[in-house]
Amino acid sequence: MASQKSAEMQEKSKILENEIEILRTTVINKEKLLQKSRLKHVHSRALRDSLKNDISKMAWLLHEMHDRREEQKLSIGTLTHTINMQEQSLLQMQKRNNSAVQTRNDRGIQLLEREEEMCIFYEKLNVQESLIREGSMEVQAMEQEIHFLNLLVREEKRQIELLCKQLPNKKALEEESTKLQKQ
Repeated sequence: MASQKSAEMQEKSKILENEIEILRTTVINKEKLLQKSRLKHVHSRALRDSLKNDISKMAWLLHEMHDRREEQKLSIGTLTHTINMQEQSLLQMQKRNNSAVQTRNDRGIQLLEREEEMCIFYEKLNVQESLIREGSMEVQAMEQEIHFLNLLVREEKRQIELLCKQLPNKKALEEESTKLQKQ
């Protein structure tokens, strides 16, 4: 009977050791997953920051384009006024008036081209903003995953600590088993 108890104790001891080893392996694997997740999180943040930087550059360019457009509008307004004044002048001034009209038309074409460029920049800005939103959602999902993995790691560590606390009992049982075998 004592040898049966001893055998049972040894069997339980082996089972506990196997469970501890399994838990250690699980914790190591989960810590590796957590590290990968953190690296992915860092990469996503860098990508988000890069996209924000690109958007800032685009916004600055749009602002510059807007300023140029306003300057061109003012310039066109001035030329139009000059043309109106020239039409009331002598017929000898008509060549100069035609030249001013041509200049105004050129500026109008340039303004249209700038407006087309602005439309392209707005489209790019919308794409960049969409990418930032997607990147932010990915970052948030990764942060939630990291939080969940941290909870799992803490639970695994707690389980390991509980099993480690049971180890002294195992040693005492082994000693008692040895004494019983000697008797």
